[in-house]
This record gives sequence, structure tokens and C-alpha cells, in this order.
Amino acid sequence: MVNWTIQGIVNLISAGIFGIAFYIALRMYSRSKFKYQLYLALMWFCFVLWALFAALSYIFLYYFISITLFQVCLYTSLLGLFFGIITIDSARETVDPLKLSIFSLFSGVYIFISLDRNSYYFHTFPNGEVGIMPTTNLEIASIFPMALLFILFILL
Repeated sequence: MVNWTIQGIVNLISAGIFGIAFYIALRMYSRSKFKYQLYLALMWFCFVLWALFAALSYIFLYYFISITLFQVCLYTSLLGLFFGIITIDSARETVDPLKLSIFSLFSGVYIFISLDRNSYYFHTFPNGEVGIMPTTNLEIASIFPMALLFILFILL
């Protein structure tokens, strides 16, 4: 069953916008060959995949397929955050192992919680659309890796 919802359409549009950002970052890297631009391009590519898998998980609402696509969506967002941290650190020519170990710890907890099939549920919105949503445990676990990246952006 194909379920064209507002969430699916917005995520497809977001994938297009992220694709444009990926193309611009890749062109910048091909011209100047700075390492941070390559990591920035890889980060944008991960967010393109994130938006595509999120859109597919909303559009195809079969239980196993939708949850698997949503999990892949979450893992690509973690990979994008990883490349974001490396992009920040590559400006200083060294990668801080403390940042990566803290991020890896939080990401490991996030992945462990996300592997449980009960971490997701199908929600019916007030307009009648059905979409997949994370439970509270997964939402709380997702705060830590993203908060770490936000704090790193503020500190630099």
C-alpha cells in the first residue's frame, strides 16, 4: 500500500534540497581539495539518504518494511552527525578522540534502543494520515548525539 502523506512529500522535497547542498559542497571540494569540504559533502549526502529513507518509510506503510526503512533513516542521520563532527575537527587539522568516543557511546546507546521493534509505533494524525513515529525511549536517546553536535558548534 502506497501512502502519500504530507510527511512523505515534505521529506522528498527535503531530500532534493539536501541534494543541492551536497552538489554544491562536492563542487567546492573538486575545485579546492580541502578535506573539510569533502567531509561536509559526505555529511550532506548522509542527510540526503536520511530524508529519502524517511520519505520511503512514510510512503510504504508495511510493518516490517516501514520500520526497517525508518531504522536506516535514523542510522544515516547518525552517520551525518559523525561527518559533522569530523568536519568541525578538520578545521584544526586533528580529530579529537574524546569527542568521537563520547559520540560513539551515545550513538551505541541510540542504536541499541532503536533495534527493539517496540521502539516504533504507527500514529494516526488528526487529518487521518498514518505515519511511523518513535517512542519516548528512542526520542530521549536521540537527544544526546544531536545535543553533543550542537554543543560542539557553539564551542567552536
